[in-house]
Amino acid sequence: MNIEIANRLVELRKKNSLSQEELAAKLGLSRQAVSKWERAEASPDTDNLICLAKIYNISLDDLLKNEAPVEHIVEAERPEKSEKAEQRPPETQSEPTKKKSFVHIGKDGIHVIDDEDEVHISGLGINIKDGHTQVRLGPGGIQVGDSKIEEQCRKTRDLVTGTMALLTILAYVSIGGFLHIWHPTWIMFLLIPLAESIVLAVAYRRVTKLSFPVLVSGIYLLIGFLYGEWHPWWVLFITIPIFYLIFRPIEKLWLKDKTVTIDGVEVKLDEVGEGKSAE
Repeated sequence: MNIEIANRLVELRKKNSLSQEELAAKLGLSRQAVSKWERAEASPDTDNLICLAKIYNISLDDLLKNEAPVEHIVEAERPEKSEKAEQRPPETQSEPTKKKSFVHIGKDGIHVIDDEDEVHISGLGINIKDGHTQVRLGPGGIQVGDSKIEEQCRKTRDLVTGTMALLTILAYVSIGGFLHIWHPTWIMFLLIPLAESIVLAVAYRRVTKLSFPVLVSGIYLLIGFLYGEWHPWWVLFITIPIFYLIFRPIEKLWLKDKTVTIDGVEVKLDEVGEGKSAE
């Protein structure tokens, strides 16, 4: 599809206050199909063009309004794969594209991988990956997320957690070895899960991802060990349920209908990494 028409489709969709998911639902298609149109990777067929014109209440001429020269349109419509085939040496043109395929059935469950699609069935539940979309079905309900966000988050979380663990061990051994203060400096090990939760809170834009109970426990232990005052500081633990009662509703309200775009695919922030119980 010509890039100008693709941009036109994006403009019309946003002008009518529709998300890719909402438009796809009206057309009876997947969100990925709409995303490919808007990235000029595919073209809607005649029926879909007619439906789009009716949804936006415009004519087909207005929908496909394009002032680009004919040669530019023809060049843009040429399939990308054909261009790559022309550039390859003749002896390699007939070679099929190799896809990654893997099937394993064993004590740890059933695992199937076919190119970018994956299905894993085990005692922990069912994990399905379709492109960037990832769905988990387990004891906690159904979790819908974007695999690219989760992969980036996992790498960042592992890096931060590993670095914090190393620094904490070095600090603890140094303070204990040189100053002979082994207690209560062990409390600093609570910084490791706290650092990990901060990464999750930032990545998913959810303050409730923060390990608030760990933070409260660390503060309570520090006050008790340094000042010997355990009472009435136990009231700090009452702030834990209050924290979630206040921020969970605010968080859900703030994230409602908010989306981020990754590789042309819109992902709702209130779905990424969020568990939803099946009804």
